[in-house]
Amino acid sequence: MKKFGFTMAELLVTLTIVGVVAAITAPMVDNLLPDKNKSKVLKVYKTLSDINYEILNDPSLYMSDGSCEGLACTAAPSDNTNPIYVNAVGPRKYGTIVASRLDLASDILFAYNIRPTFTTKDGIWWQFLIYQVTVDVDPNSQANCSYGQNGCTKPDRYVFSVSKDGIVTGVDAMTQAYLLNPTKLNDKNTDKAKAKAILNSN
Repeated sequence: MKKFGFTMAELLVTLTIVGVVAAITAPMVDNLLPDKNKSKVLKVYKTLSDINYEILNDPSLYMSDGSCEGLACTAAPSDNTNPIYVNAVGPRKYGTIVASRLDLASDILFAYNIRPTFTTKDGIWWQFLIYQVTVDVDPNSQANCSYGQNGCTKPDRYVFSVSKDGIVTGVDAMTQAYLLNPTKLNDKNTDKAKAKAILNSN
């Protein structure tokens, strides 16, 4: 009577082959999958751009006394009764106005009275410093770093700069790379190469 089955040697050879194939194909498959961080960064970029447009077109939010323009006008209207203006000037005011238009998962914290910090329901952590916005798209991770910062190659923090005209730009290399290549979410190698080139050019 014949016995059907595999010897231990045959199983080991099969497992080795499967392991080699997996090691070769895993990076290719990973590059084909959408970059979740990039999609969140692009969402933040669009959200900030849209909110800035609303702010700049609402004279009740940023009144000019002739000494400033656009988002640089930090003084609240003199006749305001809106609670979001209480003790709110500069980045505190800007961050509070942005937060009032988002779906928050946490209360707004004010570090040193100038850094509004909060988390939105989509899990993104936000912090405002002057007109610079830092977001952490995965605050539960151990990374908490921007690309190139202390050798960081898997960033989860991205930094935007906001001009007085409401224009949003990337500050760190990976955010800049994402904004240079916004239509392809599964182009990780290209984004990393652009970020590396940006980092090296600075």
